[in-house]
Amino acid sequence: MFRNLLAEMARSGLTGKDVSRMVDMDYGSWRNKVSGKTEFTCGEMFHVRNAAFPGMTLDYLFGDVAPGYNGAQSASELTSGAAVR
Repeated sequence: MFRNLLAEMARSGLTGKDVSRMVDMDYGSWRNKVSGKTEFTCGEMFHVRNAAFPGMTLDYLFGDVAPGYNGAQSASELTSGAAVR
């Protein structure tokens, strides 16, 4: 889960413990949120972004797709039953 957030943490040399400290969150809670066991609140997402990645959007950080990918397939693939890429 949160592939982009984890990638940006790695690029910045930040560990989960680092970010959890930056946002004053128990590390166990951080792990549960990043793994999807519990959800981030909106306030927590803003806090993570503002503390560690101020130049990035929440959509990017807390999404799991690469920038520019919209998840759409072409209409011909959907109607022809072509294999999904």
